[in-house]
Amino acid sequence: MTAPVAIGALRHRLTVEEPVATTDDLGGAATVYVVVGDVWAAVAEPALAERVGADDRPIGVATHRLVLRDDITVAVGWRLTGGGRSFRVLAVTSAGLGFVRCLAEAVAP
Repeated sequence: MTAPVAIGALRHRLTVEEPVATTDDLGGAATVYVVVGDVWAAVAEPALAERVGADDRPIGVATHRLVLRDDITVAVGWRLTGGGRSFRVLAVTSAGLGFVRCLAEAVAP
């Protein structure tokens, strides 16, 4: 059995960030991202997806397929940043043989 990605394809150094909700003294809330660690990842060319906006109209979204080692935890809603880019994780699945496959949306850093 072979790995789902060649080890040389894992050439993008990404920082894994977990969202944490914080509150202030006035009852407001904000989401901050806490660094969990760094990981090498393979980033596939963007594909197109569609989602429904606030006005019930479809919105085109550029998505990326990422493969990374499973030695770090990644979950839906977390963020991967690196190389001037930032991705919001939409889905996570095991790719077997020590790898995790993620579908992620490109977001403003």
